[in-house]
Amino acid sequence: MSVSSRKIGYFGIDFECGDTRSFDVDLFKRLLTYIKGLSGQDRIIKDEKNNKAMDIESIEFGQRYGKEYAEIVFKSCKYNHSPKYMSSIDGSERDTDKKLTEGEKEITHMCMRFDKKEAFTLFEERRSGVTMQSVIVFLNRNLCQLLEIENDERDLLISCGRMPSDDFLTSLEHTSRIVTAELYTDRTLVGSECMGLMEPDDSIREDIVVTVTAKERGTLIKNSLKNLYNSFTSHGSKVNRIRLYTKDLGNKDMIIDTDSIRKIKEINVKLKDDGVVDTKSIFSKMEEMIEVGL
Repeated sequence: MSVSSRKIGYFGIDFECGDTRSFDVDLFKRLLTYIKGLSGQDRIIKDEKNNKAMDIESIEFGQRYGKEYAEIVFKSCKYNHSPKYMSSIDGSERDTDKKLTEGEKEITHMCMRFDKKEAFTLFEERRSGVTMQSVIVFLNRNLCQLLEIENDERDLLISCGRMPSDDFLTSLEHTSRIVTAELYTDRTLVGSECMGLMEPDDSIREDIVVTVTAKERGTLIKNSLKNLYNSFTSHGSKVNRIRLYTKDLGNKDMIIDTDSIRKIKEINVKLKDDGVVDTKSIFSKMEEMIEVGL
């Protein structure tokens, strides 16, 4: 098999309900199962402006080192484009039998690792494939349908933020707004007053998340977060993880996470004889990356 280099993007995915962010593993798995059970006609969505259509090729659940994963393959095509074929040998041309409603199939891979309160996502970034933005639109359309079926009246939306490959402080410098900061600290360090709100249960996470949110259209103070990070990197800090929800200089959502500093931007994957990425090859690499980098 030949080999191709593919760019991989890191993302965090959450459910948003008003100003609250959280992640419900069971709901998200039900959503994927619901999507998997739909017919192609009910599942496919079209971007009429760009003449692109997208659908699901496959959804598979699995485990690796005790963690739950979802391997998702999207398929897409560009339609309303049916030019003649041209020979690469002599430049001769011939008509194509491709219909205007058809297009060459492209596949895009997404690998997700589920934790109790969040989903880490690796996404194959390709010009000719689907974008993460279109994936979120696709998921939210089907989430709306699932919530209606389940008589769930919550106003939930799925959102994502890119986890940059730069180090924490460099990424912080490239933000225009810091919307929310999540500070993870050991539950044993939280006062007894707070712990008294919880039923004694060994299943409670060892870390407690303190969330600080800026006022509407405001921002958290960047210098204060730099000082907090410098304290975090020194010995004796009570904070063991910092996760920021920000806007970059282009006003796009970005997540900066101290657990996601080390990044691998490109991987080499095997290609099948027809030039298409071997799915097993890329998912194997993605799962290795998601263990090392997150």
